[in-house]
Amino acid sequence: MKKKAEGGADMRDEAWIEAGKRMILRQFYIRESMRIFLMLVMCIVVSILWAISTGQMVVFLIAIGITTLAVLRMVTIGSREFRNAFADLYPPRQEQIIVDYLQPHTIYRLFGGEVHILSDAMICRSGAKLLLILPEEVDVIKTMKYSGESAFVRGVWITMDTMKKYRLEFTAGQQQNIKHIVMWLKHKKPEITWQKNS
Repeated sequence: MKKKAEGGADMRDEAWIEAGKRMILRQFYIRESMRIFLMLVMCIVVSILWAISTGQMVVFLIAIGITTLAVLRMVTIGSREFRNAFADLYPPRQEQIIVDYLQPHTIYRLFGGEVHILSDAMICRSGAKLLLILPEEVDVIKTMKYSGESAFVRGVWITMDTMKKYRLEFTAGQQQNIKHIVMWLKHKKPEITWQKNS
């Protein structure tokens, strides 16, 4: 859905929409920064224990390097999908997404993220990325139960009509939310195919 050339007379101005988009991005950066900080603390603890036992600081330097790369990825690649998808919408749709996001709405927890269910869109923080998923563009939903060390996680693959695929992951305590999300998507677009492998 491409951006409309002329906005409606009753629409809020572009500055309001831009401020709303920046607010959504800011919340993403804050939550991801907290996750990265926790990862850094864990890496530092492991590095100190390693340095004490071996006398080498190389693991500490690697931990700092990995954290720096994670921050750079968050600011650049992490928000790119959302920014591109949001920019392609008509201004009234952009406004509706922001209005919905500012109001109380349903939020489901993910493994390292969350899904915001709005009136006609989902905003997901998943896999260190911020995603904007529009139900009318979803073709297939596939739920998968992992095996081995990742058996406590169940993945949901969402395939768009552009053949893009997005993965959402739920831990054992969150898996009851999968059905709610799938049912919401199918309510918005009944033609969506739901494939279950377990």
